[in-house]
Amino acid sequence: MTSLGDYLAGISNEDHLKNITFEGFEKAKDAKSKVLKDIHYFFKSDSATRSCPDGRSVVIALQCDSTAGSTGIIELPTKCSSGTCDGCNFNFLWRTKYACPICQKKDYTVINSKCQNGTKSIHYVWAYEPKICRNGVSLPPTQYLKCTILEKTIGAAVQDFKIIIILVAAVAVILILSLVGLYLRNRKLSYRYVKLQQNLNAKESEMPAPETCVIEEDDDEEEVIFNNGKGNKNNKFKDIPADDAFNTVLLEKGMKNPNKRI
Repeated sequence: MTSLGDYLAGISNEDHLKNITFEGFEKAKDAKSKVLKDIHYFFKSDSATRSCPDGRSVVIALQCDSTAGSTGIIELPTKCSSGTCDGCNFNFLWRTKYACPICQKKDYTVINSKCQNGTKSIHYVWAYEPKICRNGVSLPPTQYLKCTILEKTIGAAVQDFKIIIILVAAVAVILILSLVGLYLRNRKLSYRYVKLQQNLNAKESEMPAPETCVIEEDDDEEEVIFNNGKGNKNNKFKDIPADDAFNTVLLEKGMKNPNKRI
């Protein structure tokens, strides 16, 4: 009977050792795999056979999984469900919490809350969820502390600053809306004014030209002579020809009958 692995050839975080390679599984690309690598146990059997002239090998990879229970979970290659692709090299993945290191303080992080109502809290959480460690230290309980005067002042200032930003934003929005409203209103009034001006111009162009009264210069002129009794006949007024209702009258001082016509 041929053995699959007669001796332990080596232990490594790498997936290959000499001419033995761990294969058939998709490599994890999450952040946890970069921090904590799998542990590979390489077993070797030098017994040669017709199908395996270089002997057989077995690689068991231990992967940290704190949720796998006490016995863990063994998985076969996704590409080769029987555990081997060539019948000579066998690969197994064992997910178990025993592949995880002992928990230390570096495995959890501290989260400080903001100052609220004069009190702040300090929380502790694992750096990775699920955690990549076992046993060792546990998470410290949440602590509640009173805020210092400086923290209260800064917290109040930050809160006031937020309120100011909200108020400024609201005022800016109102101003923008007001400007838009004024622009639209002025545009409407301008349109009405232009329309009214056009209507007035159209009405003026339709009105008839005004009639004019012209006095020709070459018409005969009549004279009105006023006599003041001294024989001064130099005062003359020119009269524009009119209808028969108007006549030239000579006025003399002491004239009894002013209606006497000449």
